[in-house]
Amino acid sequence: MNKKIVGVIAVVALLSVGFFVSQYLKEDNTASSGTLSLQASIPTQVDGFRLDSVITGDEAIQNISRLHGTDIEIVDGLVAEYASSDSHFVVWISQSSDEQEAKYLLDIMDEKIPASPVFTNRQEFVIGDTTYYYVTGAGMENYYWYKGTKVYWVGITSGNDMEILRTVINSM
Repeated sequence: MNKKIVGVIAVVALLSVGFFVSQYLKEDNTASSGTLSLQASIPTQVDGFRLDSVITGDEAIQNISRLHGTDIEIVDGLVAEYASSDSHFVVWISQSSDEQEAKYLLDIMDEKIPASPVFTNRQEFVIGDTTYYYVTGAGMENYYWYKGTKVYWVGITSGNDMEILRTVINSM
């Protein structure tokens, strides 16, 4: 065989092995800690909103579980507060082990809403291929949905709800 062809095959093989190893390590780090993917996905600025506080890892998972009133099975969690001069919102993000678990978590949340003394006026709407849910309560306008392995809940205390929701959807 021609030395040039052997060299090309060797380079392709090395690149392929390197790619698969890097993918394995990336998945392994995300699965073991989960923090990398959520922490890395949270922007410090969002269309004029500044990140005021962020809670990640075990503390965020405990915070999210407390809101559910029980321990929930998630691999990572994040709670971030954003503000501008006249608006404020909080984003809770939980990451499940797979998309089915995320949908299951959202379904459990949504089933509890009608019986909740805190949340009222449940509505749902579809944008693209995602169903979004809305409720009023806890002093906020609340929107929740899942996408992939993540469940999002956005609580808006002040500001234009639809603008803030659009901003969150487009940036996270």
